[in-house]
Amino acid sequence: MSRAARLLVNGPLSVKEIASACGFDDPSDFAEAFRRPYGTSPSEIRTTGTYATTD
Repeated sequence: MSRAARLLVNGPLSVKEIASACGFDDPSDFAEAFRRPYGTSPSEIRTTGTYATTD
């Protein structure tokens, strides 16, 4: 998930593309898995541009 967080903040890929790059077929499953360690959605990380490293 830390790779996904870095891509969300620094990369041009969409959330759907990042989900796929991280091995998720369904962006909803990715969002749920992402929310567990970060406590927020991938879209929120993209909007704020910050995240706390938890993994």
